[in-house]
Amino acid sequence: MPRRAAVTACTLLVACAITTPLAGQRPEAVTGALHDAVAALFAGDTAASGLMVRVSSARHGVVWQSVLDGRGAPNDTAAAIRRPYRIASITKVYTATAIYRLMEMGRLSPGDPIGKHLSPRTAAALTGGRYDPTAITIDQVLHHTSGLTDHSVGGEYLRRINADPTHRWTRDEQIALGMTQNGPLNAPGAAWHYSDTGYLLLGEIIERLTGQSLPAAIRTLAGFHRLGITESWFETLEAAPTGAAPMAPQYFDGQLATGIDASIDLYGGGGLLATMEDQDRYLRALADGRVFQQATTLPAIMAAAPATTPRAGLLHRGLFFSETQHGHACVSHTGFWGSIALYCPDAGIAVVATTNKASTQRLQKLIARVIPLLDSLPAAPASASLARCNEPRMRDNLHAPITPASDDWFDVRAVEPGVFALVESRQQQEVISWLIVGARRALLFDTGMGMRPLRPVVERITSLPVTVLNSHTHPDHIGGNAEFSDVRAMRTVFTRNNMRGKTHAQMAEEVSPAALCGNARVGFDTATYAVRPWVSAGANRHEARFDLGGRIIEVLSVPGHTPDAIALRDRDAGLLWTGDTFYAGPIWLFMSETDLDAYAASIGRLAALVPSVRRLLPAHNAVVSSPALLLGVQDAIATMRAGGAAGTTPGPGQREFLFDGFSVLVSETTLSAWQRAAAARKGAGRAP
Repeated sequence: MPRRAAVTACTLLVACAITTPLAGQRPEAVTGALHDAVAALFAGDTAASGLMVRVSSARHGVVWQSVLDGRGAPNDTAAAIRRPYRIASITKVYTATAIYRLMEMGRLSPGDPIGKHLSPRTAAALTGGRYDPTAITIDQVLHHTSGLTDHSVGGEYLRRINADPTHRWTRDEQIALGMTQNGPLNAPGAAWHYSDTGYLLLGEIIERLTGQSLPAAIRTLAGFHRLGITESWFETLEAAPTGAAPMAPQYFDGQLATGIDASIDLYGGGGLLATMEDQDRYLRALADGRVFQQATTLPAIMAAAPATTPRAGLLHRGLFFSETQHGHACVSHTGFWGSIALYCPDAGIAVVATTNKASTQRLQKLIARVIPLLDSLPAAPASASLARCNEPRMRDNLHAPITPASDDWFDVRAVEPGVFALVESRQQQEVISWLIVGARRALLFDTGMGMRPLRPVVERITSLPVTVLNSHTHPDHIGGNAEFSDVRAMRTVFTRNNMRGKTHAQMAEEVSPAALCGNARVGFDTATYAVRPWVSAGANRHEARFDLGGRIIEVLSVPGHTPDAIALRDRDAGLLWTGDTFYAGPIWLFMSETDLDAYAASIGRLAALVPSVRRLLPAHNAVVSSPALLLGVQDAIATMRAGGAAGTTPGPGQREFLFDGFSVLVSETTLSAWQRAAAARKGAGRAP
């Protein structure tokens, strides 16, 4: 009998948790121990502190998320774990990332004096505070060795906040306050003193060099869209993402954070609201080297002499702090509102947490318990058959925990309540089929390669009636259709032809050793593998609506990749399943059935939905992508059609165009004809 995650009400000392360990591993070994660690930490706490915590471990294949309500009130766990909160100085990690990305682009250098890039007004303010902006370097500000004071310490700032918590502060006001304090604290580069004021200056420099607002610049430079960072934003400086949960409660001296204007910590030293999942994903990507564009950037940051801080063993490396936890080299940062984010790359362990009070002392104790606890537990058993084809992709997908419904072929990932990604990560296509479960029935969007039975996997998740829809009828999406009785098909000639299945000769390449990650133990006969014929139980129509019980799924026709391509939309949840119309990788538009004009129209239709979409759920590779990438594809297609993009030649007759977060692969012959037709229409005064 499959184990399913239990959802319970949060009480004072019993944490609500959604826990989904790797298939084959006993969950209580990890999850019970983590729960006990939290309970022990808060035992006897008369102050009734609250806690949100996320622990993810690649070694154990587990993501454990818990919410402890300090007021003892019942809590909806699924909603609570998605609540964003003020991460305060953890924002500095993102600000520093943007500065280092500008260095990669040649826009500034570590040794540049800050006066070179500041406005004359800000440079004059520094001079008035007895600082020399020509002597302080970018690198010193990043490392907190500039000698700058911190406007937020010394009492005056807090006195003014308490006197008028709703005052809307400006960056200039905060810098001016810092200049009234006793500075400089030391000669530039001579000593370490933490400085929020320094990061205000970096925020201004980012804006001046990019010509963008700070939120827009950081979003672009830090790669939010490419990395799928969808629930992080600068409070009050930009709109909350569609479908964002309410902010989690945080307190300072008994006052709720929402009663204190966000501008007290908003302009680069702090300012981000973020979910635990987004922080986990970003810190992993950053420390694993997947944010910077140049392979040498992160190693150079880590190899440079760090700044020594007053806390023993804690070093500052300009991007984040480095420390050793139970023998592991970890990176971390804390935030004023009682928040911490830590990642140990060698162990694959991340801890993201916040209390409802402006203190991180208890969180440091939590980490000191969690890391050795995980080290003492057995790792999840390795797969008995294939390795996964793309281990970096596994890191991208770690935020969506693997469930006990998985086996040694299908990784079943719980992406949202009632939404499961069925990933064939051990075959080169890395196909993702989607199971969407309502209260009365379920939809299965695609059935994968058909190499291993899919129906038993589905039945381990739900006993409800299942209807199959296909995003399109390429063979890697219809392989398991024959296992199901209720398959709804689009009424196109292309669909009818593909209902005949595919022979072994047509599919042999997909079961070659290279296609199976170089491993032969696959649990099926590679010599006879074929896609079985299947029948349709009824027509699937554009704009059809499927009421699953508490969840309405809409069908959107998006021809182009194929004539029968569709997307699915859950309007209430802000979810969009894109099939092969979009995924984070080379988008294939070179087949004979592809219609580039139809694809351009379809991607435009999906791009128009971006303001109301919270997450894209594609059919290959990463299970979640940023909706904003649809806007990038729309722009990319327009640029390609106008002849404004330079591509590469990956194979005979093919052209690939590389963009941020995806690429587009087309036939050179089709592309040339498409561009000529667009130019002719433009010359005739018609829309291209």
